[in-house]
Amino acid sequence: MILSLALLSLVSCDKDVDLPNQITIFDGFYIYGSATPMAELDNENFMPIVKEGEYEVEGQDDKVKYNLYGRFINLKSGAIIVSKESNSTVDQRFSTVYGKDAEGLVVENGENPIEFIEAAGMYFVRMDTYNKELSLTAIASWGVIGDATPGGWGTDTDMTLVAEKSDELTYVYTCDLHLEGGKKFKFRANDGWAVNFGVTDGSVLQDGDNILVGETGEYTVTLTLGRKNSYTITKN
Repeated sequence: MILSLALLSLVSCDKDVDLPNQITIFDGFYIYGSATPMAELDNENFMPIVKEGEYEVEGQDDKVKYNLYGRFINLKSGAIIVSKESNSTVDQRFSTVYGKDAEGLVVENGENPIEFIEAAGMYFVRMDTYNKELSLTAIASWGVIGDATPGGWGTDTDMTLVAEKSDELTYVYTCDLHLEGGKKFKFRANDGWAVNFGVTDGSVLQDGDNILVGETGEYTVTLTLGRKNSYTITKN
């Protein structure tokens, strides 16, 4: 009996060793390529939904629902690959790769690659599958703005980049400031509204709802940008 158990143990160990290491890729949109910090597909390249909405289409009564996918990422000269993954692993891909067609629209299986030729730096990249566009906005700064902040809705309180986790493509911005209870704020880039984040149904989204402050006091506000965008507000 002891010999039989030992043999079973050896067989089980051999089977465990021989199993392939299959790393599951989350379903959704990804950005990678030589222009990005990661040249190959990886879960860290995931592009979260950054906006949900509806388009009004001429001649149709029903509005068309859409999602915008986006990522705050460091770019340099090279190729950008955008793909949609479904039931993929690192070793076995079920990818729909996007490229440009003859008219410059970003479409499934487009014949022309997406080349990044702008100045190197931080960009907010948005993929609009409905309008077939990949937009790039250079990001120089992030700030907090709103009637809850010292500058009101007219002047940003600048945030500082305090952590850059290059292996996770995650960037953390923070600031300490006085906030007024019962009033609101949101995040925006470049002291403008082209790229701004609020919170809708618990998700950090482009053009999302203003964020309500519960109590007046001194706070540390943190914005984390990565494969999932999030924020924290901590009373000091």
